[in-house]
This record gives sequence, C-alpha cells and structure tokens, in this order.
Amino acid sequence: MKKIGWLLAVILLAAAVISARQDTFFFLVVSDSHYGKSDHVKNLETIDHMNSIEGADLPGWLTGKVGKPLGVIHCGDILDSPSDSAMQQFEEDYGITGDKKLKFPIYETFGNHDGGLNQVVRQAIIRRNPKRPALAGISENGLNYSWDWNGVHFINLGNYPGNEWIDTCGWCHYFKDSFREPLFSRNFLKHDLLKNVGTSGRPVVLVQHYGWDDFSKLWWTQPDRDSLAAVIKPYNVIGIFHGHSHAVEHRTWNGISIWSAGSTVKGDKPGDILVVRYRKGKLTIWPF
Repeated sequence: MKKIGWLLAVILLAAAVISARQDTFFFLVVSDSHYGKSDHVKNLETIDHMNSIEGADLPGWLTGKVGKPLGVIHCGDILDSPSDSAMQQFEEDYGITGDKKLKFPIYETFGNHDGGLNQVVRQAIIRRNPKRPALAGISENGLNYSWDWNGVHFINLGNYPGNEWIDTCGWCHYFKDSFREPLFSRNFLKHDLLKNVGTSGRPVVLVQHYGWDDFSKLWWTQPDRDSLAAVIKPYNVIGIFHGHSHAVEHRTWNGISIWSAGSTVKGDKPGDILVVRYRKGKLTIWPF
C-alpha cells in the first residue's frame, strides 16, 4: 500500500507540473507586411528575428526565458494590393504549419489592402483555413476561423467584426471596393463563442485588422463597435490584437486590453514583433 501511495503522489506531482507548464505559453503577433511593396529582404529579416525568439530573456520586470511560441498571429494587410505573385511569396515565407521559412504555425487575417472576397488573399485564406493546427471552427463563408491554445480560445475576424457594411464611417465615401465588406464576421463571432466557449469562462482573444486608434475608427463605425461590445460582454475576453496603424500601441476599451501590432517592415529596417506570454489567465506583451 505504501508503494501505491508513493506512486500516486508521483503521478499527481507530475500532473501538476504538466498543468503548470500548460498554463504558461508564448505566441507572437505581427501585422501589415505589405508584400508586393515593402522590402522583401526586411520582411525575411523579421521572420528570422521571430525564429530566434525561443530562449531569449524575458523583459527586466520578469524572470526566465521565452519558450517556443505556439504560433504567429498576423493582423492583416498581408499584401499591399491583391497580387498572385505577392501572395505566393507570402506563402513561401510564412507557410501554414511552420513548414517554410517561419518555424511556427501562422494564423493570418485580412485587411483593407488585401482586397475583396473574390481576390487572391481572401480566397487563399479560405483555402488555407482547414489546414491550420488546433482549429476549432470556420465561418460558413470560410473566411473567419477560431483555434485553441492550451484552453485559450482565439478568433480571427477579418478587417473588423461586422455583418452588413455600414456606410457612415469617416472614410467610407472614398471607397466602393468590396474589401470594405465584413461579410458577417460578427455573426460568426457570436455563434463561435456560444459553441466553443459558452458559460465556461475560459479566456478569449480576438484578432482583427482595424483598431481603436483615431485613424482606424475612420474605417468602421461606432454602431459596429457597440454591437461588438454587446456580443462579447458575457465572455472573458482578455485581449484584442489589431494592425492598420503601423504603430505599436496599447489602449483599453471597456476594460479590455487592446494592442496594435505595428508593421513587419519599417522603411529600410526590419519591423515590429509583439511577444505575448499567457500565464494564469493574463497576457503580458512586449515588443521584440
């Protein structure tokens, strides 16, 4: 009986250690790579920088090292404009599962520069989505999707979470192109949260292209932001990541932490990378 008790204690200790390890994980967030216009060499240098992150020191206010990231989130404007050759270059560099130049799985969404439904980026995302690791759900139109990392639920929502396009945003009268259409991503968000999170209280992270900076707010409306707030109110949303502004910024909205991921190319220099640590229900974020 003593041996059984000792063995049980060892098993419980091992389970506790495994659980503690699973409660802490890392991922990276980037945005606005603008393939087809930005310096490809600098985009590759940013990928090399991401590949080198494992084992780097945590910021000074933390202790320890960065673990291997579970993946990279890309917040849109993959291309500067729709182009088959530029999209092919992005796929050759980023892959899907860590099988190309980037060593980690990639979870991209689309922005305004990426074009409309029938153009190359959105069609490529539809094609790529079923192949993503840890996939939890895909929208009916194939554009939006969700996945799970160690109990945390992530949802990619395209340029912004909306249903039908509202024509009262500040810059809406400048554009007639189909890139502006959210194509019912808010409905997907609502249904996905209900199906995959429900009343569990588990953490949720949202990803979209437009943010809450003054420039981004010209591209989607206050009614859309109010509708988003109503959809996510019952859930434990611990962070939102976006792009579009080309600047690394942080703000809060309705008590939720929001980060802009900057751009992967800064003129003639490699660009911005956000390193994110999830630990015990909270995100800690810093530029790398």
